[in-house]
Amino acid sequence: MAFLYHQGLEKISKGYLLGHRSVEYESLPFQQAKEIIDQIVRDKKKMGHNLKGMIQKLITLKVLEEDVFKKRYLIFDDTKFNTRAECIEVLEKAYFECRYPVPNPSYKKYPIAGSNGHWYPIGSSEPRDFAYHTGLKIIKKAEQDFNLTISKDKSTYSAMLKDEDWLRFRRIFFEDIL
Repeated sequence: MAFLYHQGLEKISKGYLLGHRSVEYESLPFQQAKEIIDQIVRDKKKMGHNLKGMIQKLITLKVLEEDVFKKRYLIFDDTKFNTRAECIEVLEKAYFECRYPVPNPSYKKYPIAGSNGHWYPIGSSEPRDFAYHTGLKIIKKAEQDFNLTISKDKSTYSAMLKDEDWLRFRRIFFEDIL
């Protein structure tokens, strides 16, 4: 799941950053505009899958506060072991570790004292919570800055959604009071 949280936050971040650069392509013919957008997105120095870099750019643009990099969470808490990890770092590790075999998986950094086990940060709920709250801030800022309204009509997204699932999604994602 953490891979999907990374991907969701990445797409929301890229969406804002592309919207911010719309002057570069908005007056061009459709095909040329697509080529410019593709060039912007493929430039690994600017975007790629570098979530940390995108978040930094969003801080520079005043979309997010600098404290987003201070969002850390307790990994394991007992008297022998107490450390914190950066949420963005865990999401970036999730992106790679969920796709590729890596020689040094991140969980090895978090041994549980008095056992042979390790804590697995990628499988925790904190990456989800971080991606949700950060993504929602970016979406709200995009609505303001680009004069957008995100549709709350179920048919915009999928006719296959059950009504109760759609209502739950709206309560959680849009913070709707229904």
